[in-house]
Amino acid sequence: MFLKKLITSFLIPPGFFVSALFLMGLFHEKKRWKYLLWITGFVLWALSTAPVSHLLLLPLEEINWARMPKGIDSLVILGGGIREYAPDISGLGVPSDDSLCRIVLGARVYRELQVPIIVSGGIVAGEIPEARIMKKFLVDLGVAEHMVILEEESRDTDDNISRVKEICIRMGFKHPAIVTSAYHMKRALLLAKSKGLEAVPVATDFKTWPNRRFYSYHFLPEAGCLRNSAIAIKEYMGMAYYGIKR
Repeated sequence: MFLKKLITSFLIPPGFFVSALFLMGLFHEKKRWKYLLWITGFVLWALSTAPVSHLLLLPLEEINWARMPKGIDSLVILGGGIREYAPDISGLGVPSDDSLCRIVLGARVYRELQVPIIVSGGIVAGEIPEARIMKKFLVDLGVAEHMVILEEESRDTDDNISRVKEICIRMGFKHPAIVTSAYHMKRALLLAKSKGLEAVPVATDFKTWPNRRFYSYHFLPEAGCLRNSAIAIKEYMGMAYYGIKR
């Protein structure tokens, strides 16, 4: 079974590209290029493994964010992308996987606490605001339509928080909770704090956890692990950018 996994993992991306880089290095005549290709292959391999993506994600995700909030008067769901024209039983347009996790958690919290929900997400690419698709799915999941407040203008997390704060001030919300993916929460909270928005974190879509156990097959390259590594690196870059910007 492990042999099958081993062979397969190096025949499909990203393992295929790792194999190609090592082979190119093996047959290249110039030492400098040989080592450069091998180092690139090794880095790609490492980023494509579960242990490395775990190490990158773990500082971003805190397990105490996975709790039902108390004492809140509103819920803020940050958009995480949509598939604008993907078919669905309720019409065209579906949330991305990240957005869907946030929507489902938001609906679960709403069912328990019955507080208004602000959905935040504008047009990043295409013609339909993320918030509109998110609202459609929230209503399908049982949230009362009049309890969903749309914020359709923002284009990134910084903009999300700024516009959500304006809505909270206008609506008189004093104790909002932010719902987003666990890997994204730290950046969202840093931005909220910098803008004077005191919010309770409620995270979903945890991609790793403390004391996670790894086995031999976890060291094989996987596309999902490479994506997780890329997600983590993007978050660190985002936090660094906003830190420099301030």
